[in-house]
Amino acid sequence: MEIKEIQEQDYHYLVDWNKRKNQDFLQQWAGPIAYFYPISERQIAARIDDGAHIYIVQQDEKVIGSFELDINLGKKQAFLSRVLFDEVIHGQGLGTKALSLMANNVFEKYPIHKIILHVYCFNTGAIRCYEKVGFRITATNETEDGKWNSYTMECQKNAH
Repeated sequence: MEIKEIQEQDYHYLVDWNKRKNQDFLQQWAGPIAYFYPISERQIAARIDDGAHIYIVQQDEKVIGSFELDINLGKKQAFLSRVLFDEVIHGQGLGTKALSLMANNVFEKYPIHKIILHVYCFNTGAIRCYEKVGFRITATNETEDGKWNSYTMECQKNAH
C-alpha cells in the first residue's frame, strides 16, 4: 500500500466515486463547503490551488481512496478530512490499513501529538474504521435539525 499526493490525472477517481450518488453523499464525505454537487475535476483543481493537500491511496497500483491532511506545526496537530474510499473495497480492511499507514507516517515525519477529524454521527462504518486506527470520540457537535450532527475524533501519538 502506498500514499501519494494526488496528481491531475487522479482527479477523475474522486469524480467517478461520486457518480450516481446524491448531494447528501457528497456532503457526507466532503462536508458542506469544500465542493458543490455534482463534484468536478475543476473543483478539485481549485481546492488544490487554494492550498488543500489531497492524497491518494494505492493498493497494487490501483487507486482505492483519498483524503485531505492539514498539518499545523504551531498547534502540533494534524486535521484529517474528506476521507473517501472506492466502495468496491469496503469491508476488506483496506481503509483501516490505509489510515493506519497515514497516521504512522504523520507521527513519524512531523512533531505533532494528535490527529483530529470530524465525522457525521450516522456514519457508523467510518466511525468503526477510525476507532480501529486509534481515534476516540472527544466531542459531539450538534446542528439545529440534527441531521448533520457530528463527532470530533482524535488519535493521540502515544495511543497509536
